[in-house]
Amino acid sequence: MPIWLRILFGFLLVSVIVILIAQNRHPVKTLAWILLLFFLPVIGLVLYFFLGINKSRERLVSEEKLNQLKQKTLETAGESVVHDEIPEDNETANLLRMINNSYVTSGNDVRFYTAFDPMEADLLEDIRNAKHHIHFQ
Repeated sequence: MPIWLRILFGFLLVSVIVILIAQNRHPVKTLAWILLLFFLPVIGLVLYFFLGINKSRERLVSEEKLNQLKQKTLETAGESVVHDEIPEDNETANLLRMINNSYVTSGNDVRFYTAFDPMEADLLEDIRNAKHHIHFQ
């Protein structure tokens, strides 16, 4: 076997082991894969690529739980959710609702900046006027 092929294979083997450790799987499964790759590298790599990679991308939250969470969010926000004041074509409100499943609520002071200087001036003024603490996102 040529030396460059051995180096490439070794690099692939080490890469798979690093990926296994970084995935933070169950320790017993990780150790089993590492031992298989160590003692039977060729067979281990083939088996890992066919069986070890989780292709299903399981959802963290089911659709049902997500809908329950949406309903709970609306109930918790209650009357502070603004429906009538925001036109349907407001892109920012629609984007917020679609991406974060968040709703526009009253009692907030939201400003959009397209340049750094006005934002910096307002930020420094807000920091000077803060009485207790500051929330920054």
